[in-house]
Amino acid sequence: MREKRNGEEEESDRASLDPTDSLIAEELECPVCLEEMRPPKRIFSCSNAHLFCERCNDASRLRSCPKCREDFGRSASSSPSSSSGRAPARNRLAERWACKIFS
Repeated sequence: MREKRNGEEEESDRASLDPTDSLIAEELECPVCLEEMRPPKRIFSCSNAHLFCERCNDASRLRSCPKCREDFGRSASSSPSSSSGRAPARNRLAERWACKIFS
């Protein structure tokens, strides 16, 4: 597992990628914690395919998508069976992209 890296090192890594890979690497940055979703992190998405990392998905404070604000139906007072929104799903395609981009 890699250590957390500073922003300058991450930017230089992206600069060394070809343009398409660089765009994908930008999409693989969690909009909540702003860390790159490098393997072995699991990646989740809302129904609109906006990505975020497993740690942020597991946090009880994430009740909606950080980009489109789709409601996940999570609240302290509601049970899982009474939730109104769709729960985030694991995005295995994004995980495969992360393996190819960051390897």
